[in-house]
Amino acid sequence: QKYGRIVNIASIAGKEGNPNAAHYSASKAGVIGLTKSLAVELGREGITVNCICPGPILTGLTVDIPDADREVFAKRRTAIGRYGIPEEVAHGTLNFCLPASRYMTGAVLPVDGGLLIKNA
Repeated sequence: QKYGRIVNIASIAGKEGNPNAAHYSASKAGVIGLTKSLAVELGREGITVNCICPGPILTGLTVDIPDADREVFAKRRTAIGRYGIPEEVAHGTLNFCLPASRYMTGAVLPVDGGLLIKNA
């Protein structure tokens, strides 16, 4: 049909690495590399391939972190000063699927509250 959208989900860990989590960071960097390679391979077929890299998000994995610890981390590490919510990741993902984004491929979008830029 000469049309399609692939949106991979990686992590900011694939862009910056995390201490004591080399295996996790390596796998997320692999997803980013896969995204870029597939974007080149599939572009002529009308298929775009992009990637979302969430930062600290309030999910089942982070809900057990004490509120005070999450707040300290967010204020120190993110430009926005808070954890994100799953809907914010979903909106970034949806953006890549919209007709207006048909010229975007191989993009890696951090949804991280500015964590990457604040810690650059």
